[in-house]
Amino acid sequence: MPERLVVHISGEVIAPGVYQLPVGARTEDALKAAGGATESGDIHRLNLAARLADGQQIVVPKRVSPLLSPAADAISPTPGRLNVNIASVAELDRLPGVGPVTAQRIVGYREQHGPFTSIDELRQANLVNAATFEKIKELIDV
Repeated sequence: MPERLVVHISGEVIAPGVYQLPVGARTEDALKAAGGATESGDIHRLNLAARLADGQQIVVPKRVSPLLSPAADAISPTPGRLNVNIASVAELDRLPGVGPVTAQRIVGYREQHGPFTSIDELRQANLVNAATFEKIKELIDV
């Protein structure tokens, strides 16, 4: 078993890049290795206590000003569903069959490619498998 793991931290951090951390490290450790979040980084949308996996990417999202965010009823077109375009890693992680690594991949993909236009993009981009998609499709929206 390796003694170190390699993670990629990007987004709103002082020094984005690839870091080697000890096995058992957590998101908070990766954030510290990257010099911390920028002033516009929103670390509250990350699970800082989550254990890291080798090869994981962590994307620190930009803080959204409450004045610029959509009205509460526009957050998700269907009340009670989680909008995958604004959901945090922690919120996505709570979906059945979606763990922290998959949740991080969804957020990373969204930040790299822009907002999802349909929930089917989660399957098309191979972010979730068919079984997981069946479990979550009635719980999510764009």
